[in-house]
Amino acid sequence: MLRNSDVTRFVSSILPNALKGGYAHRTMIAFNAASLHDFIVRSKSLDEGTVAFLLPAALESLQKHSTEVDSISMDSIASAVFLADTLSTDATFRVSLEPMSSYPLSHKNLTLHPKL
Repeated sequence: MLRNSDVTRFVSSILPNALKGGYAHRTMIAFNAASLHDFIVRSKSLDEGTVAFLLPAALESLQKHSTEVDSISMDSIASAVFLADTLSTDATFRVSLEPMSSYPLSHKNLTLHPKL
């Protein structure tokens, strides 16, 4: 997963797709949590592109609104909290510190509209 971002995207999308389809299993939840935890801990740094697909995949189970609580939803919520904790404590984030003038849209091109 560290060498190939396509594999990372695939592994991170397994659980959210299974939760949406209703075919998640405790083993799948454990595999997903362990794989993403290992990836976060072993990564030297996470850039914004990696976090852009890793964070929504890790927190997908928290967005599931259900009135019925079963062992699958409890396990997926526990794994989401576990991964959020790992992201907040063990991850090193790489931030781009380029000046705003290097981006195609700079503050010079913005126009302010008065409140309607």
